[in-house]
Amino acid sequence: MTKPFYQTLCASLGLSLAAGLFQSWLHFQRGVDLYGLASFQSWFVIGNFIALITASLLLTYYDHKHFKAAFWAGLVATLISLATFFYLLLASLYPLLGQYLRVATGMGTFAFLVYGVTLATSGARSRPWLRWAGYVVAILYGIQLAALVWFNDIPPYPPPPPWI
Repeated sequence: MTKPFYQTLCASLGLSLAAGLFQSWLHFQRGVDLYGLASFQSWFVIGNFIALITASLLLTYYDHKHFKAAFWAGLVATLISLATFFYLLLASLYPLLGQYLRVATGMGTFAFLVYGVTLATSGARSRPWLRWAGYVVAILYGIQLAALVWFNDIPPYPPPPPWI
């Protein structure tokens, strides 16, 4: 591991954080109508591309530092996230495929919850920043999973037009 690698990893983590915060800010400004905008699909692709680069850099770091549990949990979470990304992208293009949106997001959320717990409890916890990242990831994805389960029977917003 070289200094440029660590700098690239930090820059990628910062870019991922900035993209997530920007999307959250847009969500609070526009509401759930944000996801129906024509430009959201491009933003979704770019955000997932940034996340994929960050995940590959983190996986390289875990492998180099011999954090095997964190590596495998991160790899599984990344692959499930990538599969969910392609499913959501196809479901936005072909609405007939959109029957299992909650299952896809639930699987991705659960995978990252396991990844966060693994970071906080495995050998990667020897690095304080990874331990705290594991705590934060586990808490955030635990809250998201609880919200997905809690609001499971709530109809989606906006309601479909009456002619459908």
